[in-house]
Amino acid sequence: MGINMSLFQSFGLTGIKSLTADKVFDKYFPSTEIHNFKEFHINFLKLCSDFNSVLLGKHYKPPSNREIEDCFTLWSKLEGTGEKDQARRKELVLNLLTKNVKEIQTGNTIIMTGLVVPPTLMVLKKSSQNVPQLKRFRLDLVPDVAFVPTFTIAALIAVKALQLKQGNKTK
Repeated sequence: MGINMSLFQSFGLTGIKSLTADKVFDKYFPSTEIHNFKEFHINFLKLCSDFNSVLLGKHYKPPSNREIEDCFTLWSKLEGTGEKDQARRKELVLNLLTKNVKEIQTGNTIIMTGLVVPPTLMVLKKSSQNVPQLKRFRLDLVPDVAFVPTFTIAALIAVKALQLKQGNKTK
């Protein structure tokens, strides 16, 4: 697979990476539709939002408005719609993404919660028949198929809410 891609590039043809980057760039930053900073800013934030929704473990915090505005200033100076100007605009946006977008640290709490909660729930359910305070809830009547996933998801949501409340820490 790698040899084929390098052969394409040696003949001057674009590789898979540049094809996908071009498609993403054309989707979020069409030069004919972006006329002011507000439109550029909205499209950049949409790109960051979609990027965060696709990747499971990594979430990125976009740069400050000032840094995005500086990029747009350079963007708007490139007036033409030629291939050279489009390549330069793509380079500006990619530089903004790589230099200023910071990875949010989530820690291992979500993973640990996902690993610890299901066995704990099963122990809780089995011991609920012997504990007087839990006996009145009749957890033994709830099927395991509904009980464990429901409370595991609730626990994961609670952990994520606590993380958001504490604030996101970046590298």
